[in-house]
Amino acid sequence: MLEFLKKIFEGDFIPHGHCYFWKPEILWSHVIADSLISLAYFSIPFSLYYIFRLRRDFLYGRLMLLFAVFIFGCGATHLVSVVTIWNPVYRLDAFLKIITAFASIATAIILIKKTPQILQIPSANDWRRLNSELKNSNEKLKESNEELLRADEVLRKINSELEERVKYRTEELEASILQFKFMTDSISQLVFTVNEKGEFDYFNLNWYEYSGLDSKQSFQKGVFEITHPEDLEELSSFWRRALQEGTVFRYTGRLKDKASEEYRWHLIEANPLKDSFGKVVKWFGTCTDVNAEKIYRKELERTNNELKRINTDLDNFVYTASHDLKAPISNLEGLVNSLSLELQNSKYPQEFDLYLNMMKNSILRFKTTISELSDISKIQKDTEEDVDLVDIRELLDEILLVHHDTIITARTQININLKTTQISFSRKNLRSLFTNLITNAIKYRSPMRRPEITITSEIINDILILTVSDNGLGIETKQIDKVFGMFKRVHTHVDGTGVGLYIVKRIVENAGGKITLNSTVNIGTTFSIQLPLGREITL
Repeated sequence: MLEFLKKIFEGDFIPHGHCYFWKPEILWSHVIADSLISLAYFSIPFSLYYIFRLRRDFLYGRLMLLFAVFIFGCGATHLVSVVTIWNPVYRLDAFLKIITAFASIATAIILIKKTPQILQIPSANDWRRLNSELKNSNEKLKESNEELLRADEVLRKINSELEERVKYRTEELEASILQFKFMTDSISQLVFTVNEKGEFDYFNLNWYEYSGLDSKQSFQKGVFEITHPEDLEELSSFWRRALQEGTVFRYTGRLKDKASEEYRWHLIEANPLKDSFGKVVKWFGTCTDVNAEKIYRKELERTNNELKRINTDLDNFVYTASHDLKAPISNLEGLVNSLSLELQNSKYPQEFDLYLNMMKNSILRFKTTISELSDISKIQKDTEEDVDLVDIRELLDEILLVHHDTIITARTQININLKTTQISFSRKNLRSLFTNLITNAIKYRSPMRRPEITITSEIINDILILTVSDNGLGIETKQIDKVFGMFKRVHTHVDGTGVGLYIVKRIVENAGGKITLNSTVNIGTTFSIQLPLGREITL
């Protein structure tokens, strides 16, 4: 082998031209052909190297290198074939062919292994199709990107609007909180709020000034911290019930004032704020100082009790006085009547008749006054005795029959127009009411015209209205206020006690009604009685 390599460049053989008999046409055709082939082979490796240099992403670099060696070897063998025509260096030629053979075998083996992978490389049509698809995809992506840009722009605008709204709402909320705080700090009440869990979470300045507590103490127990021990259990019970039921809380209890160390009465109220599902989300509460009102009510209650006692004593006195005076008056009346009978058969001065009549009239007025005082005593007690279904027309007929002589003597015309005929009422009181109004209308009639009395009844807005109108003397406006007073009289030219209209007013008011009058001098007077329909009414 060493001998072969040492003599690799020696031409100790017959030149290859002898095989061609040195014929020019044969010789030069091989020379030219092998030279061109060799030149072409030599150029191919350089092209492959250039491609490999520019395309670093090519996956088959080693295969390309083997191809370059193989092709370069082929070019070398063709070039040596030209040389051996004149210089028989067949050892060099053999050596180059051996190298070329190894390179070609290696290239073939690797090519066979890589053939499936190479076949998977897309063809030009595939690349064109893929390129077209990529272009389409790119166009779609471009359109999508434009849509995304437009959507992004819209989202930016929406986000900007939302940020503005949030900013506005935040400012509005902050303003509302400031306004709420300013409002609650400006009022005299103690204000607090409670969350949905029943925990105190806000107090106004008046609370801290009144209670003397700090925020930590206030939030822990709230109003319970300064509640009077006697009120604490009941207050806590009512508050727990309000929390469970979600209802308005209201309680009057005593809260301790830190400044005076005194407990003052407060009306404690809390109203629940509910969402659309009816669930309580917040409680808003106030503590209103009602200490003065509470003391005033206690004093008023004491005064009322005292007045009731006085009225009871007065009623008892009136009843006793009227009852005790009846016997002496009856005795006096009997004595006067006996004296009158004795004097009928005797001669006596004529003025005795005048004196006797004056005595009889005085006794009659005395008896009337005692009777009316007895009626006042009964009415003052405001009893509901003897309430019955009364036929108004029937009762009026009875009254007119009793006072028939008086009505005929005065030539009085009675007009009755009843749209409501029956009422559940005290028959005795209703008789007294109508009797007083009718007899007053006759008593205070105008001498200028025939007396006329109109009685009506109707229902307006669930109120029974009874009216008694006359065309009598009438009452001056300045005198109207004292008409219903006890022992008050407007006209003194006829006898009277001044208690009739007082009795009428008390009967109406004891029944929960109201009486008014409208009067014009020398034209007449109308009394209007309004009774609520809490009583049974029949049309």
